[in-house]
Amino acid sequence: MKSVLLVVAVMVTVVAVGLLLAGCAQKETPGIDTGPTGTSTSATSAPAEVSGEEASAETIYTCPMHPEVTSDKRDRCPECGMYLEPKES
Repeated sequence: MKSVLLVVAVMVTVVAVGLLLAGCAQKETPGIDTGPTGTSTSATSAPAEVSGEEASAETIYTCPMHPEVTSDKRDRCPECGMYLEPKES
């Protein structure tokens, strides 16, 4: 009975250490662009080229994930770090 408890205790310890190490691996890595929440924004790390029509002074940019965030410049969303995209009329 004691050997079964020892095996279970070792297995639980190994799983706990594995989860701890996996959580530590989520920290910012040099060379990877991360947003304000620390999540990778590599899928949106570079804005697409803006055509002449979209680059006009009247263009309003918005975050695809947070439509309430708007700007007159192509910038990053303060909530998630994604690049703002031209708002569709």
